[in-house]
Amino acid sequence: MAVDFELIGAKASSEDVSRALIEKLMEGFSE
Repeated sequence: MAVDFELIGAKASSEDVSRALIEKLMEGFSE
């Protein structure tokens, strides 16, 4: 997990990563 997040961070800005994580969390709560 940690390695995956590091790779994502290197390819995308922290804002894009945070947005993606928040969207996943919102989808998980809605289900």
